[in-house]
Amino acid sequence: MISKITNTLHHSCKLVISSITALLAQTVANADLNNIHLPEGTGISAAIISENNVKFLQFGNPNFNEHSRFEIGSVTKTFTALAVALHNIDHPDFLDTELSSIITEIKNNKIASITPRLLSTHTSGLPRLSASTQLKAIFNTSDPYKHQTAQILIQNLNMLKQRSTKQIYTYSNFGYAVLGLALEKDIKQPYSTIISNKILKPLKMNQSFVHYTPENQKTVVTGYDEKATPTSVWHFKASAPAGAIKSSAYDLSLYIQAYLSPNDTTLSLAMANTIKTQHKINEQLSIGLGWHIQIHEDQKIYWHNGGTGGYRSFIGFNPTTRKGIVLLSNYAGIKQLDQTGLEILSQ
Repeated sequence: MISKITNTLHHSCKLVISSITALLAQTVANADLNNIHLPEGTGISAAIISENNVKFLQFGNPNFNEHSRFEIGSVTKTFTALAVALHNIDHPDFLDTELSSIITEIKNNKIASITPRLLSTHTSGLPRLSASTQLKAIFNTSDPYKHQTAQILIQNLNMLKQRSTKQIYTYSNFGYAVLGLALEKDIKQPYSTIISNKILKPLKMNQSFVHYTPENQKTVVTGYDEKATPTSVWHFKASAPAGAIKSSAYDLSLYIQAYLSPNDTTLSLAMANTIKTQHKINEQLSIGLGWHIQIHEDQKIYWHNGGTGGYRSFIGFNPTTRKGIVLLSNYAGIKQLDQTGLEILSQ
């Protein structure tokens, strides 16, 4: 059963999100919405997933609904990791194959021994951003990944002078771009084709896509930067596996439901493999393939967040309570989105 709750709030130039936790925790039945204000044009599209039930909420921008599309940023990494897990079922050695055997253009011995497993868990030792992305971000903050091609990505790998081999968690967009390139090389298909055919289509996520076209770009809500100013969308080439997907609360609710209700398909098996603990970060936090694993009492909460120039996102689920959450906003200045999502999933 799917039910829809739409709420339109007053606008102001100051974002106050103090009551969103109560809003979502009570499934908006008795919440006071007047305490939540968003800058003009911005808003949040949310989905609360429970067993056999999904509730959609929109507040702020009155034009939003559960089908409104947003850039989901690094939530994309969970899709990339899932595609890797799927490929590893058919090719069981892929996760632990050295990069130099997959991306033959790699000539740097410091990089050659990295594996897709290390990239998937952010323990490869690669920096957060490649050298070229860092440089581009200085001169093109509004669209920093636009010029990162596969050739440039490989050049950055071969130019890297040092990396830690201690397998310490270091979050890396660079690493996920490399992971996607390894997947493309091994499957011999473009990343967008892999994601569409292996994940989006089977889950009937028909409103989601990887790359912009002149047509589909018009269907994505306008993003606003931290100063509540309309900003441009982000375009991805080789860095697409790190953050390119665009989606809606409706589609992402299907994604979360698939994790909460496993079946006997290969896709479901791959999903189960992505949430197995791969690396312990600290006493409360571990990581699987792509998914962060938060320990709350005797429960495990799986989550990921995302952000681009004008968008913020959070998705997660708790298998113990069979609860899931999707939070999408077109305002980069929004605060407490992650905290809110984790609080809901902890209840």
